[in-house]
Amino acid sequence: MTLKEKVFEHIKKHGPQTNADLVAKFKVMKASMRRTCGELVKEGKIAPLPSKEKRLWGIASDAREPVAVKPKAPSMPAPSLPKSEPPVDPDDWRRYSF
Repeated sequence: MTLKEKVFEHIKKHGPQTNADLVAKFKVMKASMRRTCGELVKEGKIAPLPSKEKRLWGIASDAREPVAVKPKAPSMPAPSLPKSEPPVDPDDWRRYSF
């Protein structure tokens, strides 16, 4: 059983948990648990719950369907089109070199 499966089953059985609770339970590094919870969120199995003092992870409303995750904003702006030049007047004397 992988860590993701263990974390999901633990949250399913014991209710919402914080990262610190999960780290203490499974004896893994904090970064590893954040990554695991992030993968579970992308799969739609768990969702972050609103809380004033802590960030809680709980079961998504329907763990069988993915939870909508906001796509990341592009890091660079879209390329702009080159500026068009005004039309050239053939009778304009300044366009010729003497």
